[in-house]
Amino acid sequence: MPMNAVISDTASILALLRAKAPRVQCLTNTVAQQITANVLLAVGARVSMATHPEEVVDMTATADALLINLGTIDAARIAAIPRLLSDTRVLGLPRVLDPVFVEHSALRFELAESIIAAGGPLIVKGNAAELAALALPADAVRVETGATDHIRRGTQHVVISNGHRWMADVTGLGCALGGLIAGCRAVEPDPIKAATAAVLAFGVAGEVAASGSSGPGSFASAFIDAIAGLDEQNLCRTSRVAAGR
Repeated sequence: MPMNAVISDTASILALLRAKAPRVQCLTNTVAQQITANVLLAVGARVSMATHPEEVVDMTATADALLINLGTIDAARIAAIPRLLSDTRVLGLPRVLDPVFVEHSALRFELAESIIAAGGPLIVKGNAAELAALALPADAVRVETGATDHIRRGTQHVVISNGHRWMADVTGLGCALGGLIAGCRAVEPDPIKAATAAVLAFGVAGEVAASGSSGPGSFASAFIDAIAGLDEQNLCRTSRVAAGR
């Protein structure tokens, strides 16, 4: 995938987010809720974070995409996930799974496996250890985050080398990427393009934010400003994208 095409697609997807304002239902962990909501609002999306088992299906069925993040798992989300997976309206939605620390918890592993087994359009975002712990179907899009990010499906492979070390020092920022991927997928039917756009925008915003920050504290607020103001000029100047092998 040529870099110019990736930059153009990313700029177009960000513009669509602002124009269409999709609602992303985030069944996410408690430490990531605020920053996930702030990132999605900054790019023009709308957010809901219903967790109660008695309302979560209705709230999700009318959303445009779904994020399921398995960090800080609690009783409400344990009860909510099977209900979501049994509803055909939900299974038709673009879904993003973030299997946080799935390799350390039998409970999280079982929940992740049930989400994967449900089928339907799925993007799985995690680090190398989390993704290695799961048996993912061939048609799932894998977003492997790290010092270098890899987006893969079958023979498709995009490598992104943007980002800044302070991103790892802001609580919940990595989880917020899952929300942005879901937002991009809500307006872009190609899951590879959607995931690539989200990861690239996130990494470039991190570098832009770091350039005017003195440390992780000022960086956290600067990141929201940076991703809100991200445009094709920023992307052209900063992006480092390559085709993987």
